[in-house]
Amino acid sequence: MMTECKICQQPLLETEQTRAVGERGANNINEKSEIRQSSIRVEKGDVVHIKCQQNWINKDRIAVAVKNLSTESKTTDTCRLRSSTPTFEF
Repeated sequence: MMTECKICQQPLLETEQTRAVGERGANNINEKSEIRQSSIRVEKGDVVHIKCQQNWINKDRIAVAVKNLSTESKTTDTCRLRSSTPTFEF
């Protein structure tokens, strides 16, 4: 039975570096998930790729993710063309 990384949802292969998350690691990943507004949650004993964990808790990557969230949530007003209005008159 093949398991998946709890962060990237990709299969855990024998050739990749993985680790079982401890209690502190799980708390740290879950805190960063809240900051990122993500639904990813891990528990003690879950197995993840080492690189995934390092990237997930990296403060610079978190800042970029939060910035992307804030720009996506802003609504942009689109410019309406006069020709696109149904009752165009001179």
